[in-house]
Parts: sequence; C-alpha cells; structure tokens
Amino acid sequence: MQILNTLNIPLQDHITYISRVIDGTSVTDVRLSRVACHYVAMRADTKKPQVAETIQYFSVLAGAVQTYLEQVENAERVLIRSEVTEREKTLSSTAHAAGVTNFAYFQNARYLGLYNMSIAQLRKLRGIESKHSPLRLHG
Repeated sequence: MQILNTLNIPLQDHITYISRVIDGTSVTDVRLSRVACHYVAMRADTKKPQVAETIQYFSVLAGAVQTYLEQVENAERVLIRSEVTEREKTLSSTAHAAGVTNFAYFQNARYLGLYNMSIAQLRKLRGIESKHSPLRLHG
C-alpha cells in the first residue's frame, strides 16, 4: 500500500477487500491486481519458493510485453516507410505530369525549402546512405 500511495496510484484500483467463507467461517480476504501483486512480490522474502516463482512470472511477463511492444513498433515503422515510399512515388509522377524534366533538381529544391539543406546534407545529418530517402526511418 505504501508503494501505491507513494506513486499516487489509487488503492481501490488495485486492492479489494472481499469476504469469503472458509470451513464455515466468514473471513475477510484481499484481492490484488497484477500491479499490487508485483509490488508485494518485489518486497517479499525471495527465499520462499512461491515468492521466487511469482518474481519469475513477472520477469517472463515483462519480457513478453517488451517483445510485443518491439514488434508493434517494427510494424508501425514498416507501415510508415511504405507510406513514405508511396508518397514519394506520387510526388514523382505528379511532377512528371506537370512537366518537370529534372526530378533530382526538383527533389533537391524540395528539401532546401523544407529543411534549408540539400538532400546530401540531410542524409549526412541523419546518417543515411546515399541510396536511401532522407525521410528513411531507422531500423
């Protein structure tokens, strides 16, 4: 409870008192959320097998969440990269339809206008190989 209070986390969201009947006797018990259970396990005696198992559970869970978040981030990066590629193709075709004959010059002017630097300068600033778009996202 002290940890939750220190972190300004509402106790009622993570600790619930419930009544149970055990062997015909009514007892008050406490139901903990995963967050509260995690904090209890982190402060408990790690020499006890149940505590060690609980800590291992939360470690595995944390690893799974981290992996999931990385996969989501990678998927978003691929989608954004695909969108950037499509928009650059649209710009190229629109410029060509409008009579632009030197697309490289046109594109460089675009970056000069947007970033006040040439494509080469922008690639160098972002550490991107010359064959890739300056809008390339890392990864």
